[in-house]
Amino acid sequence: MSRWSRLVMFTLCLVFGLTSFVCARTKVTMMMYGPPEHERFYEQIKAGFERDNPDYELEYTLIAQSEYINKMIVNLVAGAAPDVFLTWAQYKGQWVEDGLIYDITDMVQNSSVYRLDKFFPPIRENVSYNDRIYGAPWGFNTSLFWANLDLLESNGIALPSQEWTYDDLRLIAKKVAKPEQRVFGSTAQTATGDASYVQQMMNWAGHSYLDETQRQVLVNSPGALGLADFWRQMAVEDRVVPTAQLPRRSGAEAFVDGDLAFWYGWSSDTNRVATLQQSGLQTIRFAPMRWPKANYGQYMFAQGHLWTIPAGHPDPERAFKLIEWLGSEACDMIWASAQRTPPTMPNRDHWDAYNRLLSPQERNMTVNFLMSVMGEGYVRNFEYWPTWPELQNILRSQFTRLLQGQIGTKEAMDTAAQLMQVYQDEYWARKQ
Repeated sequence: MSRWSRLVMFTLCLVFGLTSFVCARTKVTMMMYGPPEHERFYEQIKAGFERDNPDYELEYTLIAQSEYINKMIVNLVAGAAPDVFLTWAQYKGQWVEDGLIYDITDMVQNSSVYRLDKFFPPIRENVSYNDRIYGAPWGFNTSLFWANLDLLESNGIALPSQEWTYDDLRLIAKKVAKPEQRVFGSTAQTATGDASYVQQMMNWAGHSYLDETQRQVLVNSPGALGLADFWRQMAVEDRVVPTAQLPRRSGAEAFVDGDLAFWYGWSSDTNRVATLQQSGLQTIRFAPMRWPKANYGQYMFAQGHLWTIPAGHPDPERAFKLIEWLGSEACDMIWASAQRTPPTMPNRDHWDAYNRLLSPQERNMTVNFLMSVMGEGYVRNFEYWPTWPELQNILRSQFTRLLQGQIGTKEAMDTAAQLMQVYQDEYWARKQ
């Protein structure tokens, strides 16, 4: 039955009632994480999907974030997964390799609603794995540095250009930091072994934690040692970043307290700024910055989740009806207007809607910046590999000791490399 025929049938059902026509709508189910108060977002998604697809009915289920992954794995293994569910970026590669999510490449290529050319380039990579498409994007977030214009100005320092370097970061941090007063030049958040550190290493050393085969660990290469030592100097020698020994004030909020000159943040932080302002708090003057430039560029880490269909679904075309709509311009605008997640498309109306609660000056500055960096290739989608969580934990433990001054740079990274290599070798042995 064509879309027009279904629409006519549905309209007749509304007019004449169920006595003359069989008008049952096709049900699709959806599951993701979120607290009960997030139901208001999904009510908007339900209304939008059913408005654009009147012969379909959407049912959704929200799971507590702390329980979501375990419940989804149980449902997937038991064959009890919903039609559509959210696959986190951290699990995409592993779930594809384990055969848990459906390859929708052919359906996307035949769709006039879900079109990859509507998205920013890194978001197209976000929904793919090994050049195959596995879902529609959701929650794509770009990392960036925020600059505290008030703190810089009070120290007679001009905002650096977008071409700034790590040397610029360190020089300014040393000028503005007053650690005894809990005022710092930057944060070491990106040097604690989280995913963004991989992109930093690629910018600085030209490689990831692993080589291109994902078999050899490289975190103790000369370039990687240089990056790690930069953060050790900032924390231990310069004392310009917060540490366990010299932390930020309890409950400090950078956009309000202004205790940081620069800090690592996200494109979604503007939503937090608006919330702070609406609560009556005075926020600092801020500006978004690209990551500092290193030898191999100044690319910015980003990640995003994706809406997926369970592998082995008995009717993937029915489930794709929802996936297709979740990848549409209409859905992207609903998420943006609800301010649940930043837009995924280079559509100015969507970005202005997401940031509409900011002042016109703040909105224009931030939206212009984000659309520019995402459109000009500075943003790189991070592809998590299957052993990422374990390697991350190993590196984080050594970084903690390094930034506390308990261990030298080479010893810390050599220890991390040895432990990571053992784990990676065991992984590949199991794969054979």
